[in-house]
Amino acid sequence: MDRDKQQLKGSESRDAWKWWHKQPPFPKWYYGSDIDFIIVNKGGHTKRPTGIVAILDYKRPTDSVSYTECLAYDDFLRHGYLILIVQGEPHKNIDGKPFFNKDSLFSIYRYCGAVYRSDNTEAKLTLVESDLTGLEYITWEGKLRHGRVKL
Repeated sequence: MDRDKQQLKGSESRDAWKWWHKQPPFPKWYYGSDIDFIIVNKGGHTKRPTGIVAILDYKRPTDSVSYTECLAYDDFLRHGYLILIVQGEPHKNIDGKPFFNKDSLFSIYRYCGAVYRSDNTEAKLTLVESDLTGLEYITWEGKLRHGRVKL
């Protein structure tokens, strides 16, 4: 990844665009879901073919997988994609803004489908790794990118 892209954080314009879709005059039945991160192999660094390695969605420990996310994830599963939920609690800087670093802790879950009920939807998650430090997570993701993670 080039240095300019590494310096980019989020896009206020993209966030505003997503927020706009949740507001009138958009109908309430215009559902959507954003994906936090898609791991892509561009080739060159691994022997794996180019393309999507895994679809990752970040959750804080108190977050759950929503009904709409389950619908999207299940469609991805039907197309053979690996869906991982990465759970972690960010640190806060002096301004109260969240950030992650080498000391952050992460747990990783594999999304295995959902149980749909009229009153609530339950995501079926299987724990893959727990309490990885930020550095351990980076190593784990490298193994995933190279096809050396057993799931």
